[in-house]
Amino acid sequence: LYIAFGISGSIHHACGILNSKKIIAVNKDCNASIFEYSDIGIICDSGEIIRKIGEKIFS
Repeated sequence: LYIAFGISGSIHHACGILNSKKIIAVNKDCNASIFEYSDIGIICDSGEIIRKIGEKIFS
């Protein structure tokens, strides 16, 4: 499992993650190229998601 927060998905980055069984991408840019090869794409501010995850973990 690879979870990408705020990663655009340049070709150099893509080469390193394409062997992942599942790719989840979180990016506020709906045109980010990482969505082309992600299994799940979430369009929102990655910082917001990270804060919410942190709140759940540490509450």
